[in-house]
Amino acid sequence: MTWNYRVIRKKYPPTIDGIIEEVLQIHEVYYDENNNPKMVTEEGMEPHGETLDELRNDLNNMIKALDKPILDYNSF
Repeated sequence: MTWNYRVIRKKYPPTIDGIIEEVLQIHEVYYDENNNPKMVTEEGMEPHGETLDELRNDLNNMIKALDKPILDYNSF
């Protein structure tokens, strides 16, 4: 199973004022054998690495997610 970072839109239930909050975050998305999005991490991700180069690489991979279509969390 392959994965990459994607921007995910989460919609929260309306507040007492009827306002629906939408939040965009970077998540890991996992794909099936046909390269269709299958699973998403429950929580958004933060860049990480054991070295500065690993951290930079992870952050660059997250930045690439900004060029892909946004996925809705509720579609998983």
